[in-house]
Amino acid sequence: MHADGSFRVERIACAVDCGIVVNPDAARAQVQGAMAYAMSSCLFGEITLGDEHPQAGVVQGNFHEYPVARIVDMPRVDVAFVESDRPPTGLGEPCVPLVAPAIANALANAGMARITEWPMRKAVPA
Repeated sequence: MHADGSFRVERIACAVDCGIVVNPDAARAQVQGAMAYAMSSCLFGEITLGDEHPQAGVVQGNFHEYPVARIVDMPRVDVAFVESDRPPTGLGEPCVPLVAPAIANALANAGMARITEWPMRKAVPA
């Protein structure tokens, strides 16, 4: 966390128990992609509706109006696979829900007030 209250995620560590890992490079890439997706959602993701009238619709038309995590936003992602003799299972999506609570807890441990807004970028000074 920076002095002005802003923050940057520097590292994410993820241990995954997905059974036998058939292709470690592809499996690691799947988990890293899940981390990018999760960070986009919890840090930047917001869909807003127009204020003119109830049927105004979604304001964001495409990714130029809906921020996603870019390569510059990505932290180091360490992935460890649990040794297993169980059959292979799904991989990417189970990792997604864990990112937001991990970031919120890290910020709280660093002295920031508990984040209760989504996206998290709204909770820090501009």
